[in-house]
Amino acid sequence: MTYAEVLTGARLGHHDEAVVGGFFTELVSAILPVDVAVVDRAADLRTRFKSLRMPDALILASADAEASVELLVTGDQQIAKIAGLNCTVRPLV
Repeated sequence: MTYAEVLTGARLGHHDEAVVGGFFTELVSAILPVDVAVVDRAADLRTRFKSLRMPDALILASADAEASVELLVTGDQQIAKIAGLNCTVRPLV
């Protein structure tokens, strides 16, 4: 979801697509799949946090479901406030 969002921004002219691709190649260790467990967790998050949009819920649920994810960095201050996850969520400063 995150890659698709950033790639869309690049294709709309907001970012250089080569830079986006390089960022994900160099700095992102894995792109996680969305499976039934992630969808179920996303639904739980949307139920608890009514203002949370589904793409953001799926991103949080993917990070939450993957034991190796320790940190999720976000540009969204509201998402950074969501508690009860198995990983730390930090806003970009």
